[in-house]
Amino acid sequence: MRSDARPSPKLAPFVPPGLNVVLRTQNGEVRMENIQGRLTAAATNGGLTGRRLSGSVDGSTVNGVIEIYLESITGDTQLTTVNGGIRLNLSPGVNAELEARVVNGGVIVQDKIPLSAEDRTERRVAGRIGRGARGLSCRPPTAACSWVRAMRSPTSISRPRTHRGPR
Repeated sequence: MRSDARPSPKLAPFVPPGLNVVLRTQNGEVRMENIQGRLTAAATNGGLTGRRLSGSVDGSTVNGVIEIYLESITGDTQLTTVNGGIRLNLSPGVNAELEARVVNGGVIVQDKIPLSAEDRTERRVAGRIGRGARGLSCRPPTAACSWVRAMRSPTSISRPRTHRGPR
């Protein structure tokens, strides 16, 4: 073990469906998998990654990227980052009201998303996905880009690439 290595705590709790979950960290990332319910996650100097999530998500970062894979939305969902990007992946059949906006950069909505846009500019997209329903908001005040894209299927998710630096 290197003498300059810092401990990296890892927790992997089982979360029964339907519970409210709150996760917060500083100088690290939060990874979430297979959670059904109301999820609140925040990171400072780190990112948020969520796979196979169902329910509602309130995610925020400062100096970090958010990458979320939503299988279903059952409540209002909001993703916010300062100095980071947002990549939101939706399973087929997700219905939501979408508002995505950036200050620097652009908002990209993949063509496969069934979006009826009320407003579509380089920096803001608002409209209905599918039949609409729950609110879905992506607001990175100074992020480079927001992505909203369709997943092929929940089982085809691969681990997002992240740069870890030299080892």
